[in-house]
Amino acid sequence: MASHVFRLRSAVGIFFWICLAPGALALDCVQRIHSNQRFESAGYSHANLWRVATAGGQVNYIFGTTYLADPRVTRLPRAVAEALSGSESFGMEVVLNSTAIATMSKAMHFVDGLSLEQFLEPELLARTAELLDRYGVSTRVARTLKPWAAFTTFSLPPGQITGPLDLLLMLEAERRGKLVFGLETIEEQIRVFDTLSNVDQADIETLI
Repeated sequence: MASHVFRLRSAVGIFFWICLAPGALALDCVQRIHSNQRFESAGYSHANLWRVATAGGQVNYIFGTTYLADPRVTRLPRAVAEALSGSESFGMEVVLNSTAIATMSKAMHFVDGLSLEQFLEPELLARTAELLDRYGVSTRVARTLKPWAAFTTFSLPPGQITGPLDLLLMLEAERRGKLVFGLETIEEQIRVFDTLSNVDQADIETLI
């Protein structure tokens, strides 16, 4: 009986938060559907690890994560460790290999002579540069970032130097010889942002 582990990253939460934020109409977010069920009364209301079984007995797991390196996050509960150990494969949002990281890094910067200061008001540009400095990004480099790249940087805490939970899970799955795959490619994720107009990207930046 095959068993698999799938997991979700905090980017999902970021997209939902953008959709709920004031002034987000330009993003054309999907209308929310309200449930009649009270979340607090559901038996699974506090679970991060979900077990999904088919009628034929095949078992999959879904593990909700956040992209943090804090030991309180990266210390796996026994149930999660056992689910990973007993699984044949491990699926994550995007495989975090060196190629994906290099591709994302390149896509975050303007290459056509544009700069961040062309899309942000001076006060917002100064505030953005101030916040990016906490991440070790100089003002010179900050000016080359696309608005979406600056915004997504702020979704992570500054000073995070050790591997986040997502990366640690991937490395552990590889160490155990699991098949590791991505639910999306890095190009698909980049396309979500790059297809936004520069005006819409600048509107996102105002949410900081």
